[in-house]
Amino acid sequence: MKAHVRYLAALAGFTLLLGVAPLLCLAVILRGGEHERLPRIVEELHDSGAIFGSGLHDVRGELPLEIVRHRLPEIVALGSSRALDLRQEFFTRRFACACGGMDSIDDGETYGSAILERANPRLVLFALDFWWFTTPTPHRRSPMNLETTAQLTRAKLLRPLEWLREGTMTPADVLRLLAGERDLFPQVPRPKIGVMAIKRGLGVRADGSLLSGVRLSPQALPLYALASEQVREAERFVLTGARRAGDHSRFGPDNVVVAERLAALDRALAVLESRGARVVLLLPPVAPPVARAMARSGRHGFLADLDRALKARGREYYNFHDPVSVGSDICEFGDAFHSGNVTYLRMLKNIVESNPRSHLAAYVDPAQLARDIGRDAGGTLSRYPADGAMPAEVDYLRVGCRKGA
Repeated sequence: MKAHVRYLAALAGFTLLLGVAPLLCLAVILRGGEHERLPRIVEELHDSGAIFGSGLHDVRGELPLEIVRHRLPEIVALGSSRALDLRQEFFTRRFACACGGMDSIDDGETYGSAILERANPRLVLFALDFWWFTTPTPHRRSPMNLETTAQLTRAKLLRPLEWLREGTMTPADVLRLLAGERDLFPQVPRPKIGVMAIKRGLGVRADGSLLSGVRLSPQALPLYALASEQVREAERFVLTGARRAGDHSRFGPDNVVVAERLAALDRALAVLESRGARVVLLLPPVAPPVARAMARSGRHGFLADLDRALKARGREYYNFHDPVSVGSDICEFGDAFHSGNVTYLRMLKNIVESNPRSHLAAYVDPAQLARDIGRDAGGTLSRYPADGAMPAEVDYLRVGCRKGA
């Protein structure tokens, strides 16, 4: 009889857990702001200075378009996540970073059209990833739908359990969030929407740029472990570590520029220029150890081929693949191929100093760029009044950087 009672009690407890767990997960999602629609989120980013970093929804394509629609910018940055460190304070006119929405150059025509449906920019800074042009087959993102970006599936509903299991959030974090606290990362003194913003200070600003606040905390050390290995063992990374059997490798070696990808670029340029916008092409940098390893390998000739092909397009074009050209070092990089705010400041300053007739010259103040570089050199994050008082970055790549020292 006692065994029977224990069985019924265990069954009742298990049934209760099955009912309560989804409700607790839903409460975490609601408290974290993960249920909000993108138009409302973008409004809040502009109204409150918040950052948005979702732990549930992949809105890399949709969020930049909604930001462009809201801001109606004169200047748009277009590209992959590598351009996310371009931000409003670098420019003298209204700017939006429509970055992160492109996974390949084959996305350019469609994504460019989507931007022009929402705004009419006068200048487009088009950041090109070199591996886009060595991919043998087209690769396009799925169709974008602003109406479905915040919809909850069963997997999304139970995601908070995964956050607990993998250590993204602790039970104490969950309790604080359920109690109404949305600031579990005080190093970034901004309002926060979404679990990644709330817990790690990692999120998109109102202008579409990314604030990687996690770099201000020891939380960054395990998150950047792979990036640290890649920059410290750059020779292996570009020759063997970047290649998986049977797959196209972004970093080569022995890749070739594919004519079809250059044709996709031409189609994207035609769309972007169809309403009179000026397009400036940029080849963003990789981290200095990676650039050196690629140059020494003797097996990355496709970079020179791509440089010639981009020059032949007849547009304003700048090759910043090697960041030494603008005086940037490893301490200003987030990982092997993402530079930070400061490196982008250096790139903009280099453009207008080397080419005073650049289309960019009407949209930046070189003296201000120089002051901002001098203030924040040696780190990835630029610090402006809207950012509040943030601590120094940690040496998350473990390469001996004394950031803020």
